[in-house]
Amino acid sequence: MTSRTRQDAPELGILEWFRPGEHRRAEAAIEDLQRLGIRHLRTGISWADYHRPEVGGWYDWLLPTLARHFEILPCVLYVPPSLSRSKTTAGPPEDPKAYADFLDLLVARHGRHFETIELWNEPNNKSHWAFEHDPEWRTFAQMVTLAADAVKSINPKLPCVLGGISPIDPNFISLLSRHAVFEKLDVVAVHGFP
Repeated sequence: MTSRTRQDAPELGILEWFRPGEHRRAEAAIEDLQRLGIRHLRTGISWADYHRPEVGGWYDWLLPTLARHFEILPCVLYVPPSLSRSKTTAGPPEDPKAYADFLDLLVARHGRHFETIELWNEPNNKSHWAFEHDPEWRTFAQMVTLAADAVKSINPKLPCVLGGISPIDPNFISLLSRHAVFEKLDVVAVHGFP
């Protein structure tokens, strides 16, 4: 029987989101995750936060800092309330192309720091998408397909992931398929919560 080496250990990833200005917390998390041997990190990028003028500098620091230590998967979500139909971060944007415009800016500015990008998170969960303002998810579908086109126009090789669905719902997947979402995306994430 041989002992298992660190190289033989399974690759693990972790999810950790940081709020703008949490430099110390981010640095402490990096140290902790390195001690655990974590090499993959999924982290959130809030379009709503980034929409505030002073927050761009936060991501200018955060993304390259994380990328020096991990392969990062940014998950981009949360509509700026001023652009939202419901005036909340979960409300569909008045103009679905606004998300694509943001992704265009984000990938142009930070795309060198990641190899994959996740478009939204749990779109079938009311806390992340106010579907009473978009009952057939038409706006969501348009928003995500336009965003995928924007990403691919900057980096055709950058895979686009549909944000993890929760709960698992085959009917939701069928609905998005009817809206031709999967013609533009490379991966569909699933959150396997019990």
